[in-house]
Amino acid sequence: MTIQKFRNFDIAILSFLAILVDVIGVLFFKRAQIPMYFSISYAVVILAYVRWHKFGFIVNGAVMLTHLILFILVFDTAVGEIALHVFSLVGLSIFLGYKHIKNLKTWKFGDVILAYVLTYITVFILEFGLSNLFGYDRNIIDMFISQIFNIVFTLGILFIIFKQKTLFIDMTYYFEKREER
Repeated sequence: MTIQKFRNFDIAILSFLAILVDVIGVLFFKRAQIPMYFSISYAVVILAYVRWHKFGFIVNGAVMLTHLILFILVFDTAVGEIALHVFSLVGLSIFLGYKHIKNLKTWKFGDVILAYVLTYITVFILEFGLSNLFGYDRNIIDMFISQIFNIVFTLGILFIIFKQKTLFIDMTYYFEKREER
């Protein structure tokens, strides 16, 4: 199997996993009539960026499209607010895509937490700011309480991913080193 075929397969699996966890989370909370949006796909998106750098945007794009569809089909949300939420996720892709992650061997779990939390805060502030700018009155306290669950669960998943030495690796670097042997 070539590197490109493996990358395509890996990206497809990661995209499917990210979509699956978001759909299950949303449907569970909707069925339980809990007014919050549960999404732990950010851990999978971060993993995709770590493994495949700019190709992680494919997984990020799949998550953005999934959120767009879920907001339209599941939630009674204005189209403008949906667009703002999806647009705020672009902040995640810009940050992670621009922050071409290198030297992963030197990363500690604290670095992963810092990267995730800073990215999530950026997305959160961007979504809140754009919502208020365009006239969608959102309470920051309600948003924060709702999103704290996402942060905690995603950090737990990132911890598990980080501890698996074969998951949290730069695959391009891995294959290059392997070819040198």
